[in-house]
Amino acid sequence: MKNRSILISLSLLTALSLSHYILPSQAEMTMESDKNTITETVGDTSANSLDWNGTYQGMIPCASCEGIKTTLTLNQDLSYVMSTEYVGKSEEVLEVKGTFKWNNAGNTISLDSVKDAPNQFLVGENMLFQLDMEGNRITGDLADKYILTKVQETEVTEKSEAIEATEVTDTAELENKEETEKPDVMENSDGDEVSLINTRWELTEIMGKPVTKGENQKEAMFIMFDSENKRVNGFGGCNNFMGGFEMKEGNVISFAPLASTMMACENMEMEANFMQTLQQVDNFAMKDNVLSLNKAKMSPLLKFSAVTDK
Repeated sequence: MKNRSILISLSLLTALSLSHYILPSQAEMTMESDKNTITETVGDTSANSLDWNGTYQGMIPCASCEGIKTTLTLNQDLSYVMSTEYVGKSEEVLEVKGTFKWNNAGNTISLDSVKDAPNQFLVGENMLFQLDMEGNRITGDLADKYILTKVQETEVTEKSEAIEATEVTDTAELENKEETEKPDVMENSDGDEVSLINTRWELTEIMGKPVTKGENQKEAMFIMFDSENKRVNGFGGCNNFMGGFEMKEGNVISFAPLASTMMACENMEMEANFMQTLQQVDNFAMKDNVLSLNKAKMSPLLKFSAVTDK
């Protein structure tokens, strides 16, 4: 009986010892797993694998202007210089200097001196994606407008020199042609001249159907042309819009894809119809304070009335 008790005790001790013992193969597997985890964490990031320092440029959408011309230079010492110009609203160029820091993932930077506007950018290959105030990617139809593209230093210099030279040439040509060519000017019934350019044209018809200002609409739908910058801007009934246009001899006109703000309103169908119809236009006509935007020789797609007191 005594021997039997001793055998039982030895068996229990052996079992307890084995329960706390890790087989060599298990230990190797655990170390290998840890090794893989460390390797994944340390992988390449935008901060350590991309040539991110340099100058980036783009035109960010703007609710109250044609666009925000933005230039952002990132330096290797984590300093930056950002300049912004509200095109069509002010010629003043605002400049901000400071430092930036990377997030823990090494893919996003934050500008320290920008407080009341989006200050985070996702860093990609030769691109910066502006994030919203919460640090999220901007989605929707205008998502690709919130991108700054990297430019070469020589390209920046050449552009500046080309712009200065073009401005001198254009001014001289404009002065020579001003008195002889006025394809965008008409006389109204009072004998006063009304120009396509810099006139507020309020929408009155879409495809022959009358357009009136909605009850909750802040202002009438309108469009304005700026020939100097070849830009157009206006109001679609809910959102402000802006973009480029091109005008040629023979009253030929075309619009580049238009950008707009992203407000939501009750009647968005009218605005959508207006924006889509603008893209079909290829010529215009002016008579008695009325601007008609047409396609080929069809009936006018859009009709506007000149407002000279605004």
